[in-house]
Amino acid sequence: MGKHATLCLLATAVLCAACADTTGPPRPASLASYRHNGVAPDLKRHILRQDAAGLALETYRVELWVIRGRSATVRVDYQARGGRGGDDGDNSKARRDKFLIVDFPANTLLRYPDDTAFRRGDSVLVTVSIDATLLLVHLEPSGLVFNPLAPVRLTIWYGNAEQDFDDDGSVGENDLAIEQDRLGLWYQERPGMPWSPWTAEHFKAEKRFRTSLYHFSGYAVSW
Repeated sequence: MGKHATLCLLATAVLCAACADTTGPPRPASLASYRHNGVAPDLKRHILRQDAAGLALETYRVELWVIRGRSATVRVDYQARGGRGGDDGDNSKARRDKFLIVDFPANTLLRYPDDTAFRRGDSVLVTVSIDATLLLVHLEPSGLVFNPLAPVRLTIWYGNAEQDFDDDGSVGENDLAIEQDRLGLWYQERPGMPWSPWTAEHFKAEKRFRTSLYHFSGYAVSW
């Protein structure tokens, strides 16, 4: 696919996670280096874990063409409560908990990884890969640069993660203190590189983080 998208790909750019074929946890090689007994390499903090007894996600990988001049959204939810069809068997009415939303404003694309400027109508294939075990998301291609006046917006919910943050076998006051004072969003530019804190709004009542992205990296909810 060239930099100039054809009109037949416009619909793809606005599809959310339902457009992906992958319905089970993937094992992408690019995420392998992130996992190490629940703790990321070079990150002396704990990345939250998906609740092993809880809900699975509807998909763990999304690919879409994002076109400069047109907005696009990726949304990944947990599978419907009560099974894929819900308690009443009607999948359209079953409640789904949110996990991730990535919003691309119409003019967010600024430069390709090779530093070439985007022109109106230019496009890029974006991949969102979600770890099957950890609250960790990898966004590609690395090196994309977004408009600082219209950055990409990332929102991640952690309400369905294991709430025993300190891994002592029970949910108690220390876990609440971690959530209130230490939990945050971290990023790693590329696998194997050091992790760093990333500024994000923490909506504690809703158990979610929201932030602006100016480039693609790996992002994790950790403490």
